[in-house]
Amino acid sequence: EREIAKYPHDLRRAEQLMEEAGFTRGPGGQWQTPRGGAAELPLWFTGGASLFEQENAIIVAQLKAFGFDAQPKRFPSSGTTEDRSKLPGMHAVGSNAIASYHSDNIPTPANRWSGGNRGNYSNAELDRLIDQSLNEVAPDEILRLTIQMEKLVSSDLPGIFLYWHSRAWTHVASLKGPKVRVSLKGGHPTRNIHEWEWIR
Repeated sequence: EREIAKYPHDLRRAEQLMEEAGFTRGPGGQWQTPRGGAAELPLWFTGGASLFEQENAIIVAQLKAFGFDAQPKRFPSSGTTEDRSKLPGMHAVGSNAIASYHSDNIPTPANRWSGGNRGNYSNAELDRLIDQSLNEVAPDEILRLTIQMEKLVSSDLPGIFLYWHSRAWTHVASLKGPKVRVSLKGGHPTRNIHEWEWIR
């Protein structure tokens, strides 16, 4: 909370940034590019789930209200990862862990286009922090590295975070040891599985 960059919902500031980048408003209030054409913005989602389509519709409507020529684009669930990695515009995905922004995850022929870093974001410092965090076991050190990574990602914005997904992890009462996942400590809910035990 103290370290990450914050971006309040400020349409006037967004307008100023667009104008500084050379965009202008057309007669109908729509954004025009510095070359004079409509500011088109395809927004892709993967077909096959109504949730993805609904999310896409909300984002497209908000971008249109601001003046972008935003267009919903459905990518077939049967499409290849190579085709997906070459899409123009924006692509809405369910969630991205920070590790997915590692440069090793950029889709390329070498990894058969399987990387999840579809924006081709590359930052050597983030790569170093991710590599270090994946080999770390001390909770305080994991926290320190996570803060550094979150600070970097919130500043560079390789992705725009929209919301958290909630997940329930249930277990029988006779299993002692599972803990509520606390964001400050990070890690998977099974991170302390070596401490779990059955109570009769």
